[in-house]
Amino acid sequence: MAAIELASDQAVSYGLTSITEPGVIASGTMTRRWADVHAYQVAVETGRVRPRMTLMPFHTALHELDGPEGWKTFDMGVRTGLGDDRLRLGPVKVISDGSLIGRSAAVHECYCGEPDNLGVLQLSPEELREQIVAFHRAGWAVATHAIGDRAIDHVLDSVAEAPRIAPRRVRHRIEHFAIATDDQVRRCAELGIVPVPQGVFISDFGDGILEAIGPERSAGTYRMRSLLDAGMTVPGSTDSPVSDANPFVSIHDLVNRRTASGQEFAPAERVGVAEAVRAYTDGSAYAVGREGDVGTLAGACSRTSWS
Repeated sequence: MAAIELASDQAVSYGLTSITEPGVIASGTMTRRWADVHAYQVAVETGRVRPRMTLMPFHTALHELDGPEGWKTFDMGVRTGLGDDRLRLGPVKVISDGSLIGRSAAVHECYCGEPDNLGVLQLSPEELREQIVAFHRAGWAVATHAIGDRAIDHVLDSVAEAPRIAPRRVRHRIEHFAIATDDQVRRCAELGIVPVPQGVFISDFGDGILEAIGPERSAGTYRMRSLLDAGMTVPGSTDSPVSDANPFVSIHDLVNRRTASGQEFAPAERVGVAEAVRAYTDGSAYAVGREGDVGTLAGACSRTSWS
């Protein structure tokens, strides 16, 4: 409860009025699993958390039911969207590969200076497909962590398969969508997937990324301009606490795209200030299916109201 309150205070100090937390009910990580949602509910009731909260449970917490075959969800069919204006369940979180700065993201081409390193898949392509289809059947939106281009291919294939098996409209996401080819951008747009890149990673980790995969592949890493040009609605994200939650640093990086040492990082992916701000407002609301009631900035004279 104390940690939730501290995070809430920091978020409000940054002007963040809605938060998506992609790390609840995750056995063996940074949470207590069984008490997670209860703790957030009490925090809302007692005023200890002030931003609106969307919680992503880890896929390991979901299970098969005795009802429809091929479902994986919580008891009683609980799924994405349950809750109210203050606290609700978002997508289920799946991890498909490792990290880019740690050189464990699953890639098609080896890391610089490491001819045998193609990264790590946390789930086989078959396991990933089974999971995503099962969650899709149960009505969950799925947010899959996929950083390397090899992992992204497997996620795109799985999401493409899901509606063919269980036709229904669900807004799935790819968290990070880091090393992405032009073809992957096109497929992502065609499938209606929401890519979730992190602008702040450019200044925080850009120098290390350039060393890990070189300037040519880095030109297609943590894209923004090409995602918008493909017609996608893209949210703002910092992946806090991996990076600091300050949205203004991330907005700055999306516009300027320079590493901590001052090197240009995929400069063709620069966007304007208004586009970067829109990502943190309308884009982030869209990513959790709330574009109808939050995510706008409205100014009147010298006053600005946030929703």
